[in-house]
Amino acid sequence: MGVAVDGGDDNGPMTLPAELAAPSDWSRAADPSRRIGRAVEFHAAIGSTNDRAAELLRGGGEGIAVVADLQRSGRGRRGRTWMTEAGRNLAVSVGIVPHLAPAAAGLLGIAAALAVRDACAEAASGQLWVRWPNDVVTADGLKVAGLLVET
Repeated sequence: MGVAVDGGDDNGPMTLPAELAAPSDWSRAADPSRRIGRAVEFHAAIGSTNDRAAELLRGGGEGIAVVADLQRSGRGRRGRTWMTEAGRNLAVSVGIVPHLAPAAAGLLGIAAALAVRDACAEAASGQLWVRWPNDVVTADGLKVAGLLVET
């Protein structure tokens, strides 16, 4: 049995296996040997996962994944508001300090989108695509994920 989750658009929900949609213990997802996701901080509700990840990063918490079931003050591109509904969406942010030349910094967003696409593909029933510049979608255009890279 799966769990219906919002794809982010008005095109309706998609279904994920229950064990992927709602893990009972987010701390099990942490792996201290990884740079990204070495620790996982879960919030049932939060203002913004990006704000919390930035706060952790300023305190030396590089790579900590901030996960929330309900996000009330998220941001999208061009200053758009991004809210998630509890039980329907999942908000995740990770703060890192990339070691890139300034000329290569623009590639970070597409690299993140490709990584999210590949990670989501394991749970998807069909092929996923990156819709420039920051969405992961199904072949028929249903939004699976949106990304916002902030500096």
